[in-house]
Amino acid sequence: MHLYVLTTKLGEYGVSYSDFPVQSNNAVTVRKVLDGSRDEILANGARRLNENDVTVEGILGRELIIEKGGVIGRHRMFLVNGRLYALILATAPNVAFNNGTPSSNLNEHSDLYETTCARFFGSFKFTKRNVVASLSEQTRAPNDGVLESVVVKKDLYPLDADPKKEIEEALKLAVADKKRVLLLFGGNWCYDCHVLDRALHEGEAGKVMKESFLLLHVDIGEGDKNLDLVKKYQTTLDKGVPVVVVLSAHGNPLYSSDDGEFEAARRMMKKDLVAFLTRWKVTGQ
Repeated sequence: MHLYVLTTKLGEYGVSYSDFPVQSNNAVTVRKVLDGSRDEILANGARRLNENDVTVEGILGRELIIEKGGVIGRHRMFLVNGRLYALILATAPNVAFNNGTPSSNLNEHSDLYETTCARFFGSFKFTKRNVVASLSEQTRAPNDGVLESVVVKKDLYPLDADPKKEIEEALKLAVADKKRVLLLFGGNWCYDCHVLDRALHEGEAGKVMKESFLLLHVDIGEGDKNLDLVKKYQTTLDKGVPVVVVLSAHGNPLYSSDDGEFEAARRMMKKDLVAFLTRWKVTGQ
């Protein structure tokens, strides 16, 4: 079993996966495994508040909301090709419920809790891979295929960072080095932010970045942090993160991904990222 956990002021975000000796995606088999996983959670003293089926891109899953030891746990589980994925958000009752009392009434969930859940669970998607393409991966050119998967870091967006100061210093360097500044709005909880960050440091995209851009990360927290910078650089978080903003050396916004172009970075083609960076680099380089 593999487990990744990130702790914030609102709670803990967990992502795990474990492999079963079952490769079938048959609906009956999937439900049996999901039922067993639910029963195991409840057998350990958890109280079930809600349970229902969910789907992500047609893939059947199960959502379970529980209360255990004064903690509210919201689990989403999916079985794909014998691998059980679990997404877990654990929060305090006063975060999850308007009156701070655990309830099976979904209408009593706080707006903050539902917004946080939507951002967290909504940031995960399944990428379907072509079997023939998978067999030929070793023969691909460096810029073929989608961006590489990553292991999530805990400090991609340092909590004590001062983005305003970092941007000010980066712009000074950008003038001297004849580069542009690329802002990456997101958070440590955002898997696609980690995927995009890795891609910007590797291969042809990494080469273009090194030659033409200075990269800065702007932490949005739980969607409530550094919003003044979101406004200043004329962008929005409404379509998801990561949000990419390109600044001229003088601090003028030249581009922003207002339509969520990078929200599903894990599906982005390497060649498309290289083309994007090439388009927005300083001309004449």
